Amino acid sequence: INPENHSAVGVGSLLFSGRIIDGMYKDILRTFTTMDAYEECKITADSILDLASKHVRYKDICIVCADMEGYKNTLGMILRRCGIPFYFSCPQFNTNHM
Repeated sequence: INPENHSAVGVGSLLFSGRIIDGMYKDILRTFTTMDAYEECKITADSILDLASKHVRYKDICIVCADMEGYKNTLGMILRRCGIPFYFSCPQFNTNHM
């Protein structure tokens, strides 16, 4: 989410309520639907690499997940394989960062 974009205001309240659908807020937020966690994490990594190729800094990219416990191993593995630096903001998840 680009904090300089005023349309980002209010997105947070919608994010985990199920009221954001694919394509909503597409200028500041990328959402998508997949069949499994692996595919979701792979698309996320590909999206990050696409942003990085457009000179967006990794530190300006954030992944938001309602169930990080369920995604952390797969997400960490894929991000490492793609060479994407990351850290989990929750201390209990910070054992596998790059």
